Amino acid sequence: MDLRSKVIWITGASSGIGRELAIQLSLRGAKLILTARREEQLEETRQLCVNSEQHKILSCDLNDYHQAAHWAERAVAMYGHVDILVNNAGVSQRGGVIDTPIDVDEALIRLDYLSLVALSKAIMPHFIERQSGYYVNISSVAGKLGAPMRTSYSGAKHAVVGFSDSLRFELFPHNIKVTVICPGYVQTPIAVSALNEKNEAANMYDPDIENGMPVTTAVRKIIRAMEAQKNEVLVANGMPWLGYHLRRLLPNTFPALMTKMVKAKKQ
Repeated sequence: MDLRSKVIWITGASSGIGRELAIQLSLRGAKLILTARREEQLEETRQLCVNSEQHKILSCDLNDYHQAAHWAERAVAMYGHVDILVNNAGVSQRGGVIDTPIDVDEALIRLDYLSLVALSKAIMPHFIERQSGYYVNISSVAGKLGAPMRTSYSGAKHAVVGFSDSLRFELFPHNIKVTVICPGYVQTPIAVSALNEKNEAANMYDPDIENGMPVTTAVRKIIRAMEAQKNEVLVANGMPWLGYHLRRLLPNTFPALMTKMVKAKKQ
């Protein structure tokens, strides 16, 4: 898929993977619609892009996903159409399952899963009418295997994978593609904004994230997956890469193996 001149709507574009996607896609000549809550940070993202004046900002709080139809209408009006929706917005979580109140689970499901579903449904009539469209849904390695201290996050990201797989089958007759991206540890602020047991930003240092894949490298891999329109792509190295493949190849023995690896890593 040639991304030049494609209209690409990116959620979570104010930082991390979303911001870097905007920068690298602008270098490929894409026309961007940048979405997040904080308009000033979206403007920072836009100014980092090539041909910044041509890109649009659509600021909204995706937690209020019942407004998705309105946002989709506004997005389409900006360029007359949308070619690609990148559902990247989300938040992570840190905390033991027994200590995590249901409010945190609800917050994760609302932003990481339900807002993605709502936005996907809202733009769907436009894609079907054009008999063309492309969803790029950012899940996680935690959406393919259980992640300790991240049960709420892992559950929401598993839901993203299941929804995307089902969506792919339903929309195939309309020439609409769906790619699921499963990042591992990537150097972004995700650990800082992760929700703790009090449903507040954890503001924590995570050495796995700090020593993870550079965000520029991760985004290059994501863009290659978009160009190839692959169904599912792992963007990871180290233990997340190993865990992803062990879970697939050895589903019954994987939990014991993973527990041993985590214990060995802590020693």
